Amino acid sequence: MPEHPAEAIAEMADLFIIQGTTAFDRWGDYGDILCNGLCLNSEEEPLRLGRAGPSMPPISFPVASRSIVVTDEARQQLTQTGISGIGEFRPAIIEKAVAINWAEWNKAKQLDGDKLPFNGEPEEFILHNAHDESVAAILGKLWVWHPSRIGKVIRSSEGVEIEGVLGKADVFRLNDPSWKRTIVSERGKENLSRLFSEWISFERLNGRILS
Repeated sequence: MPEHPAEAIAEMADLFIIQGTTAFDRWGDYGDILCNGLCLNSEEEPLRLGRAGPSMPPISFPVASRSIVVTDEARQQLTQTGISGIGEFRPAIIEKAVAINWAEWNKAKQLDGDKLPFNGEPEEFILHNAHDESVAAILGKLWVWHPSRIGKVIRSSEGVEIEGVLGKADVFRLNDPSWKRTIVSERGKENLSRLFSEWISFERLNGRILS
């Protein structure tokens, strides 16, 4: 493997993976389902979403999917940020909307009693409850965010390395079907934090960034 400039490799510290909020961590998997919803199909488009409402985060990360879902207002905000690599937005289908006022619950306490779903499985928040068309109407139009694809993943005995991404876009996905996460630069992180600070978190990207 040829050597690469140390300064290029050092810049890996400026790349981050977008993740969901940690605000509902005390609820565990229940919080994941309530806040982000559940993908009801096997990654095939269009995304078919089941979720609790009427509360809807501007940006969410459906369970059983690597998709990022945004509201119509959030879509407009993202296109107006000026960050590069925004890509495109494709419609999500609200296949099932259930009435659960999860946003009014105390997220500092663990869930118990009548707040727990049927048989205790988190997915039953969605699967066990009836579809409510009025909740679906309040949720409104939702979009799956598809940032631009750039870069190349190299796998070798030395591990995984990435090239062709530094300075190319503020938000992007990699040209590799096994990499389904969305990555942001420091500038992208700052802009997304300003828009959605309550609803997202970031993990520093691991791996050698070559260029």
